[in-house]
Amino acid sequence: MAGILVALWIEDWRQARIDRATEIEYLSRLTIDVDQDLIDLENQIAHTPMREEQALAVLDFLDSERAADRSVLQAFNQAGWIAFFRFNRSTMDDLLSTGNLSLLGDKSLVRQLNNYYRSGDFLREFDDAKKLWIWEGYRRSLDHHIPSRLFTLDPDEEERLAAVGWDALRGDRDVRAGLEHVMTVAAVERRHLERVREAANELGSAVADRHARLTGS
Repeated sequence: MAGILVALWIEDWRQARIDRATEIEYLSRLTIDVDQDLIDLENQIAHTPMREEQALAVLDFLDSERAADRSVLQAFNQAGWIAFFRFNRSTMDDLLSTGNLSLLGDKSLVRQLNNYYRSGDFLREFDDAKKLWIWEGYRRSLDHHIPSRLFTLDPDEEERLAAVGWDALRGDRDVRAGLEHVMTVAAVERRHLERVREAANELGSAVADRHARLTGS
């Protein structure tokens, strides 16, 4: 009986060591994912004021009598750019698909992980709104006045600018409404991305603390 108990204890001890090593590996991978999220979030957040600035530049042009130039054409185009943030979640998906999420010994960290990745639900829904308001709203209205080829081809500048009906464009309320949507979308997106960035920093710290406790480093 004593031999059996010792054998069971040794097996439990061996499995515990394996589980701890596996958890440490997952924590290292989570650190890489969250660090990349932070890089991507910074890039995405930096993208939003550019869209607002270009939209404001276009509205200023529409309310003026200035002649259009290359910078005006660029502003019309860049105001309608959108970007999409995607979590780097390969490690989390692995933890869920293998059932190894239970290997993380810190339950508060598990809750933090779940909450962090669930925060992407709003962004996915908001992506649909961005497509509707900007791609199907602003850009579709803009296409009536500025053919998209004028943004991508490089004809003579005077020829390019002459191909646009600027008076009709200035009077198009849909274009103006689209620009207002551009700025609204950018402001809402930036606020939410900043909250996600804060959560990413907090998660990164929690993962690092757990890793340090397990490794003694």
